[in-house]
Amino acid sequence: LGDVYKRQMQDCGKKTIINRENYKSSSDRGYNSRLIGADHELVAVRYLKENGYNILKRNYQVRCGEIDIIAKRDGYIVFIEVKYRSNIHTGTPGDSVDHRKQRQISKVAMYYLNQYGYGIDTAVRFDVITMAGDNIVHIENAFDYAGW
Repeated sequence: LGDVYKRQMQDCGKKTIINRENYKSSSDRGYNSRLIGADHELVAVRYLKENGYNILKRNYQVRCGEIDIIAKRDGYIVFIEVKYRSNIHTGTPGDSVDHRKQRQISKVAMYYLNQYGYGIDTAVRFDVITMAGDNIVHIENAFDYAGW
């Protein structure tokens, strides 16, 4: 397990931190958690588009789970989990993307690839975008496929 963890940490790619002020939604949606989540996903979509990503799907759902955003960039199909925390005292947003969640995202990604006819040689990546306060943190290649 230690070697796998070290390899994943070495492969973790670029981490980008930006100020969320530039990407805020113009609407005030209140306190409904589903609407708040949708608002933060919209902020993430705006950020991704501005950074050269082509958005393929939002909220792709199958029986075993959901992926917030599926995009394409530089020849990769990128599966993106968006996490938000209004209060980091309960843990950072990225803390909730644990191995169980990684496994679920990986399985849903396989459904997507199969449904849309992508072959086994398709380059994929799993990213996480976290938001806390006014910061957006985009972690590219946040984890490896974990669907086994």
